[in-house]
Amino acid sequence: MKADNSQRCPHYQIYSEQLKMEGPPAYLAIRRCMLAERLIQFLDRTEEGKQLVERIVIHTQGGKRYAFVGTDLEPVTQHACDSQRCEERCTPAYVRTLEHFGLADPQEEEVTCSEPDEHAVADPPSQVPTALPT
Repeated sequence: MKADNSQRCPHYQIYSEQLKMEGPPAYLAIRRCMLAERLIQFLDRTEEGKQLVERIVIHTQGGKRYAFVGTDLEPVTQHACDSQRCEERCTPAYVRTLEHFGLADPQEEEVTCSEPDEHAVADPPSQVPTALPT
């Protein structure tokens, strides 16, 4: 199935982290890839995987960490994160990375580049948190 590259990737999100500064409130926009963060949940299970994880996340002052690149190791941006990239590069990279580290996603069939209402698959697994644990 060929993806329409004009559609934003369903794994793309923007999160705002409040900066701890004097003066009026200031926020930092963190662009994140939920597919990469799902991958990180698996990579954290191996020592070798943890080494990769530390290179693809940022740590916030609040102690949270977020993936700043997609599973294809390219930056997460509003313009670059479309359904075509997801289908052609990110999803295959997700599968290959899991295989490289000897891991498997038991709910891999739920990983899709379609919007949730475009397919009849259950919600993502509950073990994938909003922010990655540190």
